[in-house]
Amino acid sequence: MQRARKIPNVWAVPFDPADPVHTPRGLNRADTAVAIALRHALAKVVHDVDIEGIPSKARWGNIQFAVRGESRIPMHGGDYTLGIYNHVRSEPIGGGARKVVDGASYIQAVTFDADGPQAQALLAYSQSDDPASAHFADQTRQFSNKAWVTLPFTETQIRADPAYRTLKISE
Repeated sequence: MQRARKIPNVWAVPFDPADPVHTPRGLNRADTAVAIALRHALAKVVHDVDIEGIPSKARWGNIQFAVRGESRIPMHGGDYTLGIYNHVRSEPIGGGARKVVDGASYIQAVTFDADGPQAQALLAYSQSDDPASAHFADQTRQFSNKAWVTLPFTETQIRADPAYRTLKISE
């Protein structure tokens, strides 16, 4: 898609500021020059993927992963320039594998209902960089599994946490 975006008149329906959610859309294959340029771009991508060593039927989670100690944790996501909300950038490390080097670290979705805010979140890189910590890869695995964490909002929800404690500070 990065190559296709550079092709003049590539979109059947170009970007319209009055409809930014639904435009641009559709490839302009009716234009012969665009169709030829798209075929060349696709052929170049296939060539590049072959050179990188990525099998044609490989699953993305078998290619792109986060490394935590000896573990390779499959990571979803991709380049935000492709319109992917879950931005994750990876670099080839050989053998058709890609190691995650940066991207979304914290994602939160909030809805509102009669009971107030309902929030869920994902923390892609866990809370600790210490391999001995229980929090070294726990949330990275949750992120990989798309296992959202429900966040507490009310005082009752907050106090229900088994790790809840108070600390009074005074002069």
